[in-house]
Amino acid sequence: MGLSSADVIHSFWIPELNGKKDVMPAHTNRLTLEASEPGVYLGACAEYCGLSHAGMRMRVIAEPMAKWKAWLAEVSGPPAQSSDPKTTAIGNLLSTTYKCANCHNFDSAKGSNYGPNLTHFKSRSTFAGGAYQLNRKNLLRWVKDAPSMVAMQSGECRLFTLKEICNGMPSFTKNTPAGEKVMTNADANTIVDFLLGEK
Repeated sequence: MGLSSADVIHSFWIPELNGKKDVMPAHTNRLTLEASEPGVYLGACAEYCGLSHAGMRMRVIAEPMAKWKAWLAEVSGPPAQSSDPKTTAIGNLLSTTYKCANCHNFDSAKGSNYGPNLTHFKSRSTFAGGAYQLNRKNLLRWVKDAPSMVAMQSGECRLFTLKEICNGMPSFTKNTPAGEKVMTNADANTIVDFLLGEK
């Protein structure tokens, strides 16, 4: 796999798989991991990288080849629902109202913006670097006010101009930039429904 960073130096480390590789800005390093048996292998960032360093956890899930191929086919395909802002209400919420699409991609498993690709988000078991189990309660809280769950705050994301990288996720209920909408419970539930594939 190719490893690169959008901000500072990190270190991708999965101890049980003997895999450790620096992840640097403006450079791509390669790392190949191979598990000798199926299982879940825990890892972490091994390079102090800032405020949320202690929360940078990861899991490698090793599956038998047939199961992995089925999973890969599912998460490589097109999204179950469109998020086109011109034709869908959810697309308008994600692109125009809250500007989530400034950092996240919802329409292609192959595309990547500055934040995690969320095209097949419902296939995950955790989120926020593995800090939280993926369930409706956790996700609803995260969508509305992520900085209350992980140390980060970046209100500038909503004012994104593509001139610089935006680190962190804004709260949509606190410290809202002037002229930007505070997220309603109804909108938060609509976004969570979309991410979990419930509507």
